[in-house]
Amino acid sequence: MAASEPAANNAVNRKKPGRNPLPAHLPRIEGVFELDEASAHCAEDGSAFKVIGEEVTEQLAITPAK
Repeated sequence: MAASEPAANNAVNRKKPGRNPLPAHLPRIEGVFELDEASAHCAEDGSAFKVIGEEVTEQLAITPAK
C-alpha cells in the first residue's frame, strides 16, 4: 500500500485548472442581461421561461496611458 499513497498525494496537491481571480482592488462593472417581455415566453403555449442557470465571468480591460 505504500506505493499507492504517493499517487493519491499527487492528485490532492495538484492545482485546479483555470485562471486565478482578478485582484479585489480592481473596479468591477456588473452587467445583467435579461430577455424583453415578448421574448420571455414560450411561442407554443405562452408560459413564462424560468431561470435555469447563471454564468459569472471576469474580464480585464486595459486602458492605454493618457
